[in-house]
Amino acid sequence: MGAFGEPVGQEITIGGHKLAQSECRGPLQEGSFRVDAVDGKKLHASVVLLVRGIGEWQEGASATLRGYEVATVRFETINDTNYGPDDSRFKPRQSVWMFFEPLEVIQPKSLKIGKEVWSFY
Repeated sequence: MGAFGEPVGQEITIGGHKLAQSECRGPLQEGSFRVDAVDGKKLHASVVLLVRGIGEWQEGASATLRGYEVATVRFETINDTNYGPDDSRFKPRQSVWMFFEPLEVIQPKSLKIGKEVWSFY
């Protein structure tokens, strides 16, 4: 399940804004987006999620996006990736990275989804 209680990969709409540095206690991660509504329903508490393709947007830019959540399983160190569970060197040190893959900016039409490529290494 994703951050909003919907299956990962299910198409949804999210409404919110790109986080500004002033809203963060630490470094601002590129693509941070505060979600206030899902499928037109206001959330009880907002959720911050990484959104691919919004790196060029101004901080605080509000938008409604159509897309889906993606989860990737990552090993904590690159050396852990070459061993399977049958190998005595295997260590179960994985983490799940979640982000939102936008398909369309519903509003405002003036905002565009960039072609950002993220590396997870």
